[in-house]
Amino acid sequence: MNYDNLKKKMDEVNKREIPEEIRQKIEDDFEVEYTYDTLALSGSSLTKDEVRAILAALRERNGGNK
Repeated sequence: MNYDNLKKKMDEVNKREIPEEIRQKIEDDFEVEYTYDTLALSGSSLTKDEVRAILAALRERNGGNK
């Protein structure tokens, strides 16, 4: 496969709409992973589930906004 064909396929994929529910799940998962990894690097002993719960509580407290 050459670059032009690959570029054409990539452009086709990028035009597709991602359903809001899936986009939100991807964003939430990324936020949990990023936060967990950042905290782990700084020596935190929180588990990924604990980080997820804290982020969910913060989101709820802020009215669903991140």
